[in-house]
Amino acid sequence: PASPLPSAPACVPGTSLLPRASPAERPTFFFYLFAFLRDAGRVLRRLHAAQPVEKLPGWASAKIEGYERWVAEAPDGLLDARDVAFARSQIATLEGWEPPGGVTCHGDWQPRNWLVDGEGIVRAFAFERVESEWWCHDLQRMWWRDWSDDEIAVLNATAAASHVIQIVWATRHGDHAFAEAGRRHLQAMRSSPNPRV
Repeated sequence: PASPLPSAPACVPGTSLLPRASPAERPTFFFYLFAFLRDAGRVLRRLHAAQPVEKLPGWASAKIEGYERWVAEAPDGLLDARDVAFARSQIATLEGWEPPGGVTCHGDWQPRNWLVDGEGIVRAFAFERVESEWWCHDLQRMWWRDWSDDEIAVLNATAAASHVIQIVWATRHGDHAFAEAGRRHLQAMRSSPNPRV
């Protein structure tokens, strides 16, 4: 039988879909999209600040053990052995790390779990994976999600400008290492056939 409970999007006002822009609409769309992503970041920052930071003893071991448990539970033939070996070599590099500080993390932070209403207010839902984790945990989905062409254009445009501003600001304030980082990022963008950030 169907669940008597409404789906999460029906419980929270707003829409989970951003409109795709025609060329004529893109200047307005880019501004809207940038504001949407900025405000989603502010929502995430409030979530991360909801509880005091706490150390996560055994964090690296738990990540490694959790990975091996999921691999062991996979049906035969589901995973490519090369993928398993690669991921195992990557997760193994966490061994010996100092326990990071844990904050309240959403666990699945990406646009499909955000809503924006007619006034542009961003909300989040789907909190079933909330746990105390390193703050970077909530960037993982965004880092690897499939960005639309419009979103990539916004990220590239604002990132390139931001790196130039970073060089000027850092030089003005005597932070030469930060200025050099801006130069490296710009060089990486210029050398990539399809830069993303």
